[in-house]
Amino acid sequence: NIVQLTGTCQDDQFRFVPADASDSTDKDEHLVSINLLEWLFDADQVDTFLLDPLCGDDEVTLHDSQRDDVLVASHDQAIMSNGNYRVDAIAFDLVQAVSSSGGDDEVIEEDIDYELRLIGPWID
Repeated sequence: NIVQLTGTCQDDQFRFVPADASDSTDKDEHLVSINLLEWLFDADQVDTFLLDPLCGDDEVTLHDSQRDDVLVASHDQAIMSNGNYRVDAIAFDLVQAVSSSGGDDEVIEEDIDYELRLIGPWID
């Protein structure tokens, strides 16, 4: 199942933490927050997330899982996945990708239109 979350025309801060991330608060639920307002989604029910900031100067932080994650950064989108989840972040000004939970996390970059900050041991 797919969940789409949209921001406002203010400067929004999004965050995605997959269920099996080392810093996850609940190992059975994915966490998405916008401006510190949090939603939890059962990992057995929802596996795909579309994050759309609408307008403003927006940031998203994508956390990795304990598995091998792949981040594809291309044009105006960042897609992170590992087979158990997928998150599509579209038209953000800043994308931070955090590799801290383990696994061999890979980044693929191609003509990105935003600032990309890689935190942790990403493989390119």
